[in-house]
Amino acid sequence: MFSMLRKAADPRKIQATLRATHFNGELKYLPQTTFSQADLAYALEAAARTYEAVERADRRPSTALLLRFGQLCSVREPALLDRLWQHTKGHPFPRKSDLVGCTVPEEFHHLVLDDEPGKETASRAAMVSSLRAAALRAIGHLLMQRPQDDPNPHTPQVAAVALTRATQGLAEIVDGTEEWAEVVQLPPAIREWLAWELRSLGHGEVAHTLADPRGDTIN
Repeated sequence: MFSMLRKAADPRKIQATLRATHFNGELKYLPQTTFSQADLAYALEAAARTYEAVERADRRPSTALLLRFGQLCSVREPALLDRLWQHTKGHPFPRKSDLVGCTVPEEFHHLVLDDEPGKETASRAAMVSSLRAAALRAIGHLLMQRPQDDPNPHTPQVAAVALTRATQGLAEIVDGTEEWAEVVQLPPAIREWLAWELRSLGHGEVAHTLADPRGDTIN
């Protein structure tokens, strides 16, 4: 995921972000077109080997590096931030208790979740938001007739229209009115797609609830 976001980042926006922060390096050493691992490591003010290990998933990034990465690569959409956090930290975008002792860039303040009653609802909303973002990503690949480029291996087996209808039904889950009752009635291919995304987001238990009408759990 780090590699995907790095390659998709606009180098001019990265340079603009660095120019507005307390960047200690020289901007003239950064490229104008694409950023390599070494370039982004320089922009993150991290060792090249450190960032390379993070991108290969051989090393878990520090909270500071993860926040800085999101800032540089313009990852500000809540669902994508949550997905990045789940991918690297195993839990949703941070609560205040996750950031004790850490400096949080001001633009992230409104996204930090409170450790208060109701946090379960906030976590569920973040999960559904991430699923919607994943569905939009998959639908984009489907419409471009390149479903094999999507990280979810089940995307080639689903239809864009069916995926759109499924994501529309997820609104009920956020409200807590229907939970997953309607979702389990979806076609098997869609449920398999959703289960894979849920597991990748760290919601294995929820993925288990996606049983078919006969009661067979999707593996």
